[in-house]
Amino acid sequence: MTGVIAFFLSAASAYLVLNYQRLARQTLRSIRVRLTRYRRKAALEQLHMERAELHDGFAKLSKGLALSDRLEPDGRVVDAERDDV
Repeated sequence: MTGVIAFFLSAASAYLVLNYQRLARQTLRSIRVRLTRYRRKAALEQLHMERAELHDGFAKLSKGLALSDRLEPDGRVVDAERDDV
C-alpha cells in the first residue's frame, strides 16, 4: 500500500514539475519578447532623433548656398550649359 501511495505521489509531483517548467519557459519567453520590443522601440526613437538632427544640420548648411546649375522640376540638378539632358 505504501508503495502505491509513493508511486502516485511521485507521478503527481513529476506532472507538477513538468507543468512548472513549461510555465517557466513561457514566462521567460514573454519577458524576452517584451524586452526585445522595448529595445527596438528605444533604438527607433534614437534613430529618429539622430535623423532629425542630421536633417536640421543639413538644412542649416544648405541655407545661403546658391546652385550653380539649373534645378529641374523633378528635383534633378543639371548643368546650366547643357540643354540636351
